[in-house]
Amino acid sequence: MYYQQRMSNPETGAMFDRLAQLVRETIEIPNQLLPQEYRKGNLKYGGQTLEEIEQKIRDKSQTRHQQEVCERSKRVEEYRRQWENNPDQPLQYFERLF
Repeated sequence: MYYQQRMSNPETGAMFDRLAQLVRETIEIPNQLLPQEYRKGNLKYGGQTLEEIEQKIRDKSQTRHQQEVCERSKRVEEYRRQWENNPDQPLQYFERLF
């Protein structure tokens, strides 16, 4: 969250942003409560901070977006090829993967 952009007093907003960042760095989620893809090794005790988990989620969502862009460009290229080979025939559309 970016309080600095939403509050009328920028200094207070910056303090809230810093507080939110410190809280995310302080809260630790135990490994056994996390799904397998978010676990940190084979730690018996401890876990990851909320900030680390949020970063993994952001990375995963960016990766999904990049996959969608790649898939879309492949479909467009295939439609273009179909059109160039036979413009009188209707295009064969493909299912989206995402």
